[in-house]
Amino acid sequence: MSVYVNSRNIGKYRYSFWGEIYETVMAFSLVLPTLLSLVSPKLGKFNVTDKGDLLDKSYMDYLTVRPLIITALLLVMGISWVIIRYLLNDFQGIDPLVIVLNLVWATYSLFIVLASIAVGKETRQIRKNTRIKASLPITLHFDDGAELQTTTEDISMGGVRIAINKIAELRQRTVNSITLMVQRDVVTLPVEMVSLENSQLRLAFLPMDLNLRRKLVRVIFGRADAWVHQTQYQDKPLKELGAITGCIFELFFGRRQKVKAPVKRAKTSLSVQSINGDD
Repeated sequence: MSVYVNSRNIGKYRYSFWGEIYETVMAFSLVLPTLLSLVSPKLGKFNVTDKGDLLDKSYMDYLTVRPLIITALLLVMGISWVIIRYLLNDFQGIDPLVIVLNLVWATYSLFIVLASIAVGKETRQIRKNTRIKASLPITLHFDDGAELQTTTEDISMGGVRIAINKIAELRQRTVNSITLMVQRDVVTLPVEMVSLENSQLRLAFLPMDLNLRRKLVRVIFGRADAWVHQTQYQDKPLKELGAITGCIFELFFGRRQKVKAPVKRAKTSLSVQSINGDD
């Protein structure tokens, strides 16, 4: 009932079950700093994880979730013992409904603890920046001085994806830079080509100074229409329950990986001849 009420009241801002999972994950980590701060405020401290790095491989952080694993084992033992006693009618003068109520509560607690353990499973990260869908006017600058105007498909702080219709314009040319024009902001950025396939050109931004990076931030996030089309998500408890159950399932059985065909990465030179094989 409490989950349903919270979903109705704050479902636009907070998903069901994740508050309990967050508090469970943090509970054991905050015990020692909290107790030390009661003795001396200067003793209570904790380290903050590094930001901005990418994980090159997947792994399970058993050290961090070890208290949760112990708690889960205790819950499994308790639930198993209650089921055995219930099947043997060994109530010892206790109302069977009370035993059932405790069994349901322990099962729910086990569900939250297992979901908290699944949080400790780190997945290899591929993208460093989040892509944002945006149709922005863009000008491609080639090494021979030619220019091509088109629009973006999506953009991030690391690169941009562009829809290319005039493939013939790209023959034996190299894109040196791009110019983004958004309202009053005009920013020219150095780029290098990543790939060209299915009329989709992907470019990566080269290292830039702080001033140029600030302009890029304004173009991506400071547009007047940047947040107009953001949809308001309404929480669905059953959907969240299924998603969390899937995370627990992956904790024990792993995630089924989809095998994709290898993508041949193009070189910096934007040559349609080398990609499509025609002159």
